[in-house]
Amino acid sequence: MKLKQLLKLLIPLGLLVAVPLAVSSPVSAAQQQGYATVEQLAAAVEKRLRKDGRFVDIKPNPDDPAQIDLSRKNGEGGRIRIDVTYLLDQVRGLPPAEAGEAIETFIGAFATLQEGYTSDPARIFANVRSKGYLMQSGGDLTKRAVFQELAGDLIVLYQMDEPTALRTLDRSETGGRSLEELAELGRKNLKEQIKKVIEQRIGDDVSVFEIDGNAPLSAALLLSDWFHGYVAKRFPGGYFLGVPERDFVIAFNKNAPQGLQMARQLMDEFTKDDQNIMSPLLYERRGGKLAVVHEPI
Repeated sequence: MKLKQLLKLLIPLGLLVAVPLAVSSPVSAAQQQGYATVEQLAAAVEKRLRKDGRFVDIKPNPDDPAQIDLSRKNGEGGRIRIDVTYLLDQVRGLPPAEAGEAIETFIGAFATLQEGYTSDPARIFANVRSKGYLMQSGGDLTKRAVFQELAGDLIVLYQMDEPTALRTLDRSETGGRSLEELAELGRKNLKEQIKKVIEQRIGDDVSVFEIDGNAPLSAALLLSDWFHGYVAKRFPGGYFLGVPERDFVIAFNKNAPQGLQMARQLMDEFTKDDQNIMSPLLYERRGGKLAVVHEPI
């Protein structure tokens, strides 16, 4: 669910009090042409991959319509999972010929494992994903992925920021770095993304945060001291956090009238759709660490 859909969702719930001018304008009819959803785009990319002799064992991820699993025919890099979420933003509204060129460029980026590219420390990020991310498509990434527990059903997952997608960092690509060293590197690289953060204020008690141009990295804001400091100033009486999807983080005013009930009501709206759910839980920061909010049954 993108931000525009979120805003539409808030209207019937009576939560939409005011929307600042920073909110993007509605998508024009011209922009809606071509690939409108990740499902449509993923199907087109899969079709082209199957015609490309450089790839084998191509399988859509049944747990995430934006993802496709595959292997290079030459065996480089082992099993690969690609995500077309970034690509959708690039091709939406383009003429068919230009969209086709963008797709070919996207596919070409995964065709060969470029020497030295994957080890670039400036491209390593500590991101946030659900534990279920490691067990998608009936596979088990726990032996290959670099990750650590965070809180509730969330983990810190280390990823490489490719030009067209984020992909899971393989343990063979760490360059011998420890988890502590990777965590410090991830925090350092995330600071470069902070200047791209967009806040959408929904009245006085709700804010939605997204990293502009790198939405799949938005959940990493939960790991940022700057982010928690900013939200604490926005809601000095305390705040709840929600990450129902990976592309944005929602902050709720803890001291709003029926603040917990309001936060839970909105989060429940997301859990009605089984696709793309990251976490239905509410979180808060206690003692400098992320923790699950204890909700009454």
